[in-house]
Amino acid sequence: MKVTTQCGFLFFVCLVGIYCSRLLPFPIPASVLSMLVLFVLLLSRRVAPSSLKETTDVLLGNMVFFFIPSGVRIVAHLDILRDDVFALLAVCLVTTLLTFVASFSAVAVAVRLQHKIQERH
Repeated sequence: MKVTTQCGFLFFVCLVGIYCSRLLPFPIPASVLSMLVLFVLLLSRRVAPSSLKETTDVLLGNMVFFFIPSGVRIVAHLDILRDDVFALLAVCLVTTLLTFVASFSAVAVAVRLQHKIQERH
């Protein structure tokens, strides 16, 4: 029952994101707004991360299933993608490297901040 309640809460947050997306005069994806709403709720401590643990564990444990529709669509359109395979590979390589650099930088900054905070205390 707990997982059902947690899923219901996450779906409600998604609905809030969809509603906000439709209200705004400029285009922002509803999924991005939903993540921002959840982030604000977690940051303000109105929602405890532990209260969503069971559902998030289930979702993360089954994440591979969320990529099946995308993979099927890619395979269905291989004839179109074949013409631009080198451009697609270049984009994948560059974005992967940028993701690694951004992740490394974020972790490095977080570690430095933690060390500074620990030195003050």
